[in-house]
Amino acid sequence: MYATNVQTKSDKEILAAIKTALWQVEPIRFLDLNNLTVTVHDGQVSLSGHVQDRQRIETIAAGVPGVRGVHNKLVEDRDLAIEVAQALVQDPITRPYYIGVDCHQGWVYLSGHVPTPEAQTAVEAVAARIPAGRGIVALPQVDGAPKSAYRSLSQPAVGARVYAHSGPSGHIGQVIVNPQNRLVTHVVVEVAVGGNGRFAASEFVVPMTDVDQVNGNSIFLSRQAEAINAYPRLNEADFPPAPSAWQPPYPYSSDAVRWPLAVLETKTVLLEGK
Repeated sequence: MYATNVQTKSDKEILAAIKTALWQVEPIRFLDLNNLTVTVHDGQVSLSGHVQDRQRIETIAAGVPGVRGVHNKLVEDRDLAIEVAQALVQDPITRPYYIGVDCHQGWVYLSGHVPTPEAQTAVEAVAARIPAGRGIVALPQVDGAPKSAYRSLSQPAVGARVYAHSGPSGHIGQVIVNPQNRLVTHVVVEVAVGGNGRFAASEFVVPMTDVDQVNGNSIFLSRQAEAINAYPRLNEADFPPAPSAWQPPYPYSSDAVRWPLAVLETKTVLLEGK
């Protein structure tokens, strides 16, 4: 979309004006602002994230003085739900099952019943191949099995500070995502390690199960967790970069994401569109 109200403004001024304009719209303020990202470069605005009304947000951004164009990559939950449902119907393995699909802020909730754990895994994998999805947080019920609990919606920010109850603090350099469900399983924490005035950055792999709180640009490990530098160091052979053809979940960029090696060795997970 191209704006018609072009004036000379700095990118910083344009960004601030867009955020103010969006904040003034109550539904956007309460439902969308925490789930979208706005960037501005040379007057060109890029919108990404998960919202209720992508067109309304685009129109507001385009109306801000100084905006030269808007690149809208926003995803509406209703469109995402349709895309996931269509993928499940079109896949020959999951087609026989009646699976309900609901999406909220990009998170995918699957319901219904399947006969076996293998069928549940197949449904999860097909839904996770939709690149617009943020993560699969609820699965269909396996007949005769206990009900599966909802999964955590945590997405620690790259660059966030990481604090443990003992030892040094660090910051998140990358995240490890399981493409089987598009959820973060570990964070790669960079810590300055050394002594005698000599320090070097080392990377440690911390499981999300040891994370107690995710609070904006800070995360806190549980009291039972070890010091950060007591966790295993990152071995790139065990956690290789995600394939370039794979789109990571919002809000991560491709260079911020790694996969577990075990996922690359399974035939369950396929790239989008395969």
